[in-house]
Amino acid sequence: MPCDTVVVGIAGAGKTTDAMDVLEQLMRNGVDPMKIGFCSFSRAACAEAAGRAEKVTGVRQLDLQKSGWFRTIHSAVLRAMGIDRDAILDHDSADGQKWMNEHCLSARVNKSSVDERGTLASLVGDALSAWD
Repeated sequence: MPCDTVVVGIAGAGKTTDAMDVLEQLMRNGVDPMKIGFCSFSRAACAEAAGRAEKVTGVRQLDLQKSGWFRTIHSAVLRAMGIDRDAILDHDSADGQKWMNEHCLSARVNKSSVDERGTLASLVGDALSAWD
């Protein structure tokens, strides 16, 4: 069941509470908590959400966070892309470039490649350069 609601607000506004009210209802209606995604920039919000899910479903909070999708946004992206959280991806190494080609379907573009502006490769290159 796709979710069509995005909750946005300042810290302490009740975003986690609002999102969990929706998720708890889904879980009470039989949705598998291991198929629910709850992402936040905050580890505390993820832990709170997983703890509330455990109370509703009996699935351990740790399992929901480690094997499920009650994760920080960064952790969820790494897991979805198949990147080990302890790995270091060096985009300038041969292995790193190979990974980029396979997973981003595009090679990283040198910022001086003006003829590539606007392509997916250019956007990936810009994003990675901002990280550098």
